[in-house]
Amino acid sequence: MQPIEIENDAKYQCFKQLAVNWKYGSNYWTSGLRTQGKNFSWCNNNNGSVHFWAPGQPDNLNGSENCVHMNIKKEKSSVYLTDKKCTNINVFSCQGPTTPPPRCASPVCPNITCTRNLSLFFQMTKKGKTSYYLINPNLFGSWYKKNNRFYVYSYLNQTKTFLGAMKACCDLGMNLLSLQFDYKFDGVKAGVKEKYATPGYYWTSGTDSGCESAFGFCSVNRLVRKDAKWQPGQPDNAGGVEHHLAVYINGSSALMADFNGDTKLRYICEARDTSNSATGGKSVRDECAAIYNVSSIEIDNLLNDTNYDLRIKCFIKCIGENSGLMIDGKFVESEFLAILEKLAAGNLQDLKKNLMIQDECINSTGGMDECDKAAQLIKCANEKAPDVFMSVVNEKENSISLSESAQEIAPLTPEPTFCVKNYTSCVVNPVLRALFETTTKSEAS
Repeated sequence: MQPIEIENDAKYQCFKQLAVNWKYGSNYWTSGLRTQGKNFSWCNNNNGSVHFWAPGQPDNLNGSENCVHMNIKKEKSSVYLTDKKCTNINVFSCQGPTTPPPRCASPVCPNITCTRNLSLFFQMTKKGKTSYYLINPNLFGSWYKKNNRFYVYSYLNQTKTFLGAMKACCDLGMNLLSLQFDYKFDGVKAGVKEKYATPGYYWTSGTDSGCESAFGFCSVNRLVRKDAKWQPGQPDNAGGVEHHLAVYINGSSALMADFNGDTKLRYICEARDTSNSATGGKSVRDECAAIYNVSSIEIDNLLNDTNYDLRIKCFIKCIGENSGLMIDGKFVESEFLAILEKLAAGNLQDLKKNLMIQDECINSTGGMDECDKAAQLIKCANEKAPDVFMSVVNEKENSISLSESAQEIAPLTPEPTFCVKNYTSCVVNPVLRALFETTTKSEAS
């Protein structure tokens, strides 16, 4: 390939369109070089002059800026060219011959606007914060809560198509079920086992519509894992029309199968319980801590004692995957790079230091399993550059919405606190009192 060039308006407009949904870094070297005075040209096209400069550019600061740098402004969905010192450290960009588009890698999800139906809610304002709670939650199904997550199982007479189920959950300010993690299989299975709901097929948000065999969960924009739990012989795309996923739950297992999206089935809506979480990051942490039985003391000591047991390793993986920084125990490099560039704030030495973590830790292949791999990555980053690592953690903590999508909320009215009044009279136990006094005297001596 060759260093990238933006030699005409058509290519520039193409880059601007890419910038709308750009998920990667912001700063890239191009092939552009100063040729004479204020003139720049592209190395692979000596007759091609450089245009599309940012306002005030090129300015040749300190008389040493001779290379062309491309900056993608994601917040403005635009692309700018500036002149920079050629010895600066930046990510580079390449271009090659036109190739056929790759085979699709993810499904086409329904294009619906998922918003709450406010007529189903009442407002409650406390300390200046307005919350929305369902007026009559029991109209919509059986409610079950496990590990800081609500699941709503529609009743036997509440069946809908795949799209209808998705819209029904959106009305509640929730999402149609996604089974992107093993613990969610356990969660929905427990609801049936504990008789909050009856066995049967329930819609999930999974589909391979428009991309045969590439199943993904639309509610969370995640592909179905290779080790997902399927019914025997599934998925089979019977008749060539089964492109949507349901899960059969009987209390002892929860196994997926593909169906025609027009089939009417029951469905499960889900939402993270955010009622006791001050931030989105805290709500993610609370959920993962509940799943793996991790105490607040262990969380506070996480970076001081890296001799992790399996619970802590899987807790780390859970945090990483729910925050979007990890998939299958590996860092999502585009997410990490974007944060590192933001933290550097244009300082080249800081950027170089930050990129070192990506080179030395993110690309590591160590680890016996996904939990172990995630723990090793965290340990490496914390040891190599603890200040940078903590900045990444804080940045992600601040950026996590209270939801996996726009709809994650706590839809149930908080139960009021109350004092227990039916206890027996409070009487001092003379045996325990004597024991306490004896122990106190012994410790004092």
